[in-house]
Amino acid sequence: MRRLLPLLLAGCAPVLAQAPAADPLLASRSAAELMSEAESLWSRRPDLAAVRQSERNLQEALLRPGTAPQAAPALIRGAGWLIEHGALADERSRLVDAAERAGQACQQQAPATPACDYWQAVGMGIKAREHPTEALDSLKQMAELLRRAGAADSKLDESGPARVLALMLLRAPGWPLGPGDPEEGLTLARTAVERSPEHPMNHLVLAEALAANADPDGARTEYQKAAELSAKRLAQGDPDASDWAAQADAALGK
Repeated sequence: MRRLLPLLLAGCAPVLAQAPAADPLLASRSAAELMSEAESLWSRRPDLAAVRQSERNLQEALLRPGTAPQAAPALIRGAGWLIEHGALADERSRLVDAAERAGQACQQQAPATPACDYWQAVGMGIKAREHPTEALDSLKQMAELLRRAGAADSKLDESGPARVLALMLLRAPGWPLGPGDPEEGLTLARTAVERSPEHPMNHLVLAEALAANADPDGARTEYQKAAELSAKRLAQGDPDASDWAAQADAALGK
C-alpha cells in the first residue's frame, strides 16, 4: 500500500449488492477464524498465493454481519499490495472493486471512525491510480476523509493520514484542475516524519516533497534515511522493507 484515490455513504447498498457470493470452502468458518488466518497468510508476503488466499478469506469475512470495521482495512491493504505486485489485468479490476466495496461497508457499519475514514481514502487512492481519468471528482472527498482521520488519530498506520494526504497533494493536479499543492504536501510530509520518524515510507514521501519544492539536497538526505530505516526493518523481518529500500535506492540512483 503504499502510494496511494465514491460517495461516502450514498449508493452503498447497490455497490455492496454486487459483492461475490460466499466461497463454499470458507463459508463454514467463523469470521474470527477467517481473519486470523488471513493475517497469518498476509505475513507470508511476498508469497503471491498466500496474499491472494488472505484476500479471499477477508472477502468471505466481509460478508458476515458487523465484520467490516475489522476486515475492510486488511482487505484494502491486501488489494493494494496485490495490484503493486503482479496482479493480472482482470484481477486488478476485481481488486479495485473489492477495495471500494470494503471502504463503503466499513462506513456503513462504523461511519466516520478514523480507521474507516483512512482506509476508505486509501481504497479510493487505489481506484484513482488504476483509473486516473476518473479520479478528479474523488480527490476532494479523499482529502476530507484523510484530514478527519488524522484529526481523530494522527498516529494511525504510523501517521498514515498525513503521509497519504501529502502524497495526494504532491501528485494531484493543481488549481484549477485539482487540489494539488506541493507546499502543503511538504508540510504534511514533515508532520508525518515528526510523528512517526521510524517509518521508511514517511521519509520517502518527505523526500518526494522536498524534490517537488526544489530541494534536491534535502531529498537526497531523506532518501538515504529511508534506505537506512528500510535496512533496519529488513533485519527485523519486515516483509515490506525490501520494497521501501528499492524505492530509496532507485531515487538515489537518479
